[in-house]
Amino acid sequence: MSSHFPSRSSVTRLGAVVFHALLIGALSSPIATAVSRAQTAPPTARRPEPGRPADPMQRPQLTPASLADDPVAKALRALKWRSIGPVNNAGRIAAIAGVPGDPSTYYVGAAAGGIAKTTNGGVTFRQVFDREDNASIGDIAISRSDPNVIYVGTGEGNPRNSASVGIGMFKSVDAGDTWTRIGLEKTDKIARVIVDPRNPDVVYVCALGRTWGENEDRGVFKTTDGGKSWKKILYVDPATGCSDISANADNANVIYAGMYTHRRWAWFYNSGGRQTAVYKSVNGGETWERISGADRDRGLPKTAMDRIGVAVAPSDPNIVYVISETKSEGELWRSDDAG
Repeated sequence: MSSHFPSRSSVTRLGAVVFHALLIGALSSPIATAVSRAQTAPPTARRPEPGRPADPMQRPQLTPASLADDPVAKALRALKWRSIGPVNNAGRIAAIAGVPGDPSTYYVGAAAGGIAKTTNGGVTFRQVFDREDNASIGDIAISRSDPNVIYVGTGEGNPRNSASVGIGMFKSVDAGDTWTRIGLEKTDKIARVIVDPRNPDVVYVCALGRTWGENEDRGVFKTTDGGKSWKKILYVDPATGCSDISANADNANVIYAGMYTHRRWAWFYNSGGRQTAVYKSVNGGETWERISGADRDRGLPKTAMDRIGVAVAPSDPNIVYVISETKSEGELWRSDDAG
C-alpha cells in the first residue's frame, strides 16, 4: 500500500474514537437530564441498618423495579446499533476464489483494496496483499492440483470510468503468504485467470487492456512455465481486449473467450460492436474459431455483440452460457453441445 493509506491499527483506533463519541452524544441529553433531576430532587430518607449509622453516600440497591423507572437505564435500552463505516458505496469486490475441497478457506479480492483471506469460513479475515505495489484486483485463480499455488491478475476487469488499473500478474506458492510479480505489466486490467486443473504451471490470462486508450497488451495470454514467460495466443486489434474466459473443468485445452471492443473518453463511452465476439479453442489456444458473428448459424448473434461473459458448467462441459449487453436488457444464451 502507498504510504498515504492509514494502517489497520490506526483505523481501529479511529473507529473506537468515533464509536465512543457517538455513544456519548447519544447518551448526553438523557444522562444530563437524569443527573440534573437527581441533583435538584430532595434526598430520599433511608433507614439505617440496625447497629450501623446512616451513610449519606451509600447508593440504593438496584432492583428490576427501580431500573424500570431509571432514566439512564431507559436511555441505554433505547440505544440501537448501527454501522459507522466504511460508508463509501463505491467499494467493490472484484473476485472471490475458494480452495477446492475446503469450504472454510477462500480469498476475496477488492477492486481497489487488495486481498483478504479467511480460513474459518469468513468468521475472520486477514490481509495478504498489503505489501505489494498494487491494490486493484481483477481476478484470483487457485490451482486445483496444488492449492498453495495462487495466481492474481491485477487491474479491475470492469471498464468503469473510475476503475483502478493494475500492474500485471502475481503468483504465490505458499497460499498467499508471499507474492512474486510474473509479468504482463502493461495489460492495465485483467478480467479473468484460469489455471489448468492438472498442471499449476499452465495458466491462461484474459486481459481487458486499457479503457482510456488503445494498447497492444490485451487479449488472451498463456504461460506453460508458471509465469516465467508468456505468449499472446488470441489477439484481435489494439481496441479489442478479453472481457471473459472459461474452460472445460477437466480439460483446459477447450477454452471459450469473449473479445470486447471498447473505448472510454471523458465525454463518451464506446462499448461493443466492431470485433466483439465469442471465440473457441480446442487445442489450448493454438488456434481459435469465431463462433459468433460468423457465417454458420449457432444461435449466437451474427452481428457484433457488446461486452461478453462466458461460463462452462463444471458439471457438464457441453453446457456453455454466454451473456451479452446486446440489447438494453442484455441477453443470455445456452449451448448444450459445447458451442
